[in-house]
Amino acid sequence: MGLWVIRSMKSIGICVIGTILLVFGVAPVLAIAASAAGPPPRESLTRETFKVDASIDGRIHALEALAVYPPGEGPFPLALFTHGSPRGGVAGFPFVVPQAFVPQMEEFARRGYASVIVMRRGFGESTGPAAEFQNVCDGADHRYTTREGGKDMRAAAEALRGRSKLDMSRFIAVGYSTGGLAVLSMAREPVEGLTFVLAFAPARGSRGPNDTCNPSSLVAAMEEIGRTARVASAWVYTANDTFANLPMVRRMHAAYVGGGGVAELIELPAWGSDGHFLFSRAGIPDWRPVVDRLLTTAGLPNWAAPPTDAPWPELPPPSGLSAAAQAGWAQYIRQGPHKAFAANSSGNWAYRVGLRTPDAARAAALQACHSQRESCRIVAVDDELAQ
Repeated sequence: MGLWVIRSMKSIGICVIGTILLVFGVAPVLAIAASAAGPPPRESLTRETFKVDASIDGRIHALEALAVYPPGEGPFPLALFTHGSPRGGVAGFPFVVPQAFVPQMEEFARRGYASVIVMRRGFGESTGPAAEFQNVCDGADHRYTTREGGKDMRAAAEALRGRSKLDMSRFIAVGYSTGGLAVLSMAREPVEGLTFVLAFAPARGSRGPNDTCNPSSLVAAMEEIGRTARVASAWVYTANDTFANLPMVRRMHAAYVGGGGVAELIELPAWGSDGHFLFSRAGIPDWRPVVDRLLTTAGLPNWAAPPTDAPWPELPPPSGLSAAAQAGWAQYIRQGPHKAFAANSSGNWAYRVGLRTPDAARAAALQACHSQRESCRIVAVDDELAQ
């Protein structure tokens, strides 16, 4: 989603405090061959934007997609991603953009995966109704919304088959927030080649901090999915996730496993000001070891050793920024594209992240920073200082 963030997001050391269930078949670990330089650098990865024609309930919908590929022609094992939903409802759906997930996708591309994110119906530039949106809270039917998200992801997977760079004989699905529920629901019916589901903070119906619409329906939805889903999965949460508090998460997990689903519940310590945003560029140092362990345990492709370069460029703040602006800068450089930072000599500053294009990020940052006394200038766009 487009995140307009001006707050502290301090990462912490990783610690798995709750492993409840893990069932994987024994398989050889497939490590990506590493050169002396280690995993391929980010600069060697390539991107592609396209639409997939997905057949859902007898209708064809054009779903927006973005791919990040390792170097070479492939085919590469697929890591199929999907996104979360903004609080506030359907009005924000068009502003959820795939570019915001590029750093997370690069992490998997450097492991040898073709990383493809698909925007579900009504999100971004995908066509079709916003099927997952319900304009109710206490009566929210999460069984319906999770079914719809699962339909989108099954249809997306089928529409991707045959693309020359994708090996879908043994692929994984990665979802964040409502997207985590979508990839779990995707597996309620057999999907050829789907081997593992990784869900970061799967949740739905948050109307405010620690306030979930109709949580009993969400628990019932997980039990329903668990009745037929047989693909191994892992769910990753933090102790201070305000979209999905741990007591509710444990109820969801117990219902899913009770229905017959296979899932490992991973509870991490508190992260930043809200652990729901762990699956981000800023959170890479903390979730990278979790992914490494899960892929290795499942016998799935992984790098031989993690990269030694920093998850984000070491970009010192420009001269002239106030102390407050420098603190904002430290947060800014940990965010993914597309983003921009604006400031003026009077101390005003602002940044905007998660936009579709660099120009959109520039315009949003300037508007947020605007002062009647003095206009602002763009200090940086993405990971480069402005000229």
